Amino acid sequence: MLQNRPTFRWIDKLMEQYDTPILCMRIGPSTHIVVVTSPDIACEFLKKQDAIFASRPEVLSAYITSEGYCSTVMSPLGNQWKKMRKIVNQNVLSMPIHKWLQPKRDEEANHLLLYIYNQIKKPNGLTDGGLVNIRTVSQHYCGNLMRHVIFGSRFFGEGTEDGGPGKEETEHVSALFTILEYLYAFCITDYFQWLRGKTDFDGHEKIIRTANSSVRKYHDPLIIRRIQMWNDGVRNEEDDLLDVLIKHENPKLTLDEIKAQIGVRFANSRCFHLQK
Repeated sequence: MLQNRPTFRWIDKLMEQYDTPILCMRIGPSTHIVVVTSPDIACEFLKKQDAIFASRPEVLSAYITSEGYCSTVMSPLGNQWKKMRKIVNQNVLSMPIHKWLQPKRDEEANHLLLYIYNQIKKPNGLTDGGLVNIRTVSQHYCGNLMRHVIFGSRFFGEGTEDGGPGKEETEHVSALFTILEYLYAFCITDYFQWLRGKTDFDGHEKIIRTANSSVRKYHDPLIIRRIQMWNDGVRNEEDDLLDVLIKHENPKLTLDEIKAQIGVRFANSRCFHLQK
């Protein structure tokens, strides 16, 4: 298990105390946790012994985020994971889809330049032009890009006059970062599952459920409305990844699978990881 989160700092201190790159701890009568900090040892888990350690752990945060393990990335090894992996590889991450979505990426790059230009032109008391917060700009671009290729729209609301994110986009990205912070973070009920539903010692479950609800309140209405448009014949041409998932045949995706795949697609976007 490789982790680099605030909740695992106590484990880091313990490993420093014992001066070891791999540590096995037993919690309770039969639960073992293996922590690895050495890249060479990690390769043993991720490459040489991949068949043994390939399955994802069953943890509460992943269960909530993936609608009960309906997505690809967070599903434990099994039929559901194989089904979703095949769909994603063939219909989401394929080279034809990548080329098909290139105009949307180009459009967002142009919008990013316009947004930076508007920021520079803003009057500022300290400089001739406005200040540009690189973190905000990069997060803004990544969020717009994901929304555009998935939903076909840059904003959930109206945005701002200078092309920046509105309150809806700000809340959406903030909730995504909260999910990333707590996803696979240490939670005692993941090791003692009989405690689930009975206690929430550190508020972990409440936080991840609240953040997930904030994300889904923007995603779910768009997904349901789009499905209805296809069913009513109002929409008859695929334009974004949501259309691709809805129209996929053999197998047909359920509503929960579509919701989960889109939610996890946002939460696990490498763009968001890089900007945290």
